[in-house]
Amino acid sequence: TISSAAGSVFISPNPNQTPLPAVLSSQPPTDPNKADLSLAMMVDKRTAQLGQPVTFTIVISNAGGSSASSVVIRDTLRGFTFLSSPSGATIIGSGSGYTILEATVNTINAGNSAFILFSATPTISGSVVNRAQIWSTPTPDPDSRPGSVTPTGNNFNGEDDTAWIDLRITP
Repeated sequence: TISSAAGSVFISPNPNQTPLPAVLSSQPPTDPNKADLSLAMMVDKRTAQLGQPVTFTIVISNAGGSSASSVVIRDTLRGFTFLSSPSGATIIGSGSGYTILEATVNTINAGNSAFILFSATPTISGSVVNRAQIWSTPTPDPDSRPGSVTPTGNNFNGEDDTAWIDLRITP
């Protein structure tokens, strides 16, 4: 150890050490013939007041080697009233306590992302969860199966083509 006015400087006891190799990824290599789509969800405020608009952003990413086309996203809103979507999400169905939104992204090139934005107003207070899923695409995805077992629900089985976010709604 050498001391100076700026503090102590430490000298390595092994100055000629060999650097460690780079860490290898545990992920399989990208298939150039398939897209690898995944979803993430963001919201402009995790805590909102009843009746106060909330803006959701769904991020669709393509980590595969091929472009994905005609990617359909569905979001089953529970506890919210849909207001608008600058990215083209529309209501395709509704029932007691839920509204189904759908949006289509024409193309997501390999290594890129697309975004779906929409606003909704909470209609119930407490803890509310919003969920979305890649509903369909003709492009093969090696680690996800789009779609659902029911027309009003989502197939939330842990695959990366689903996303959810929780919010706290105060009265």
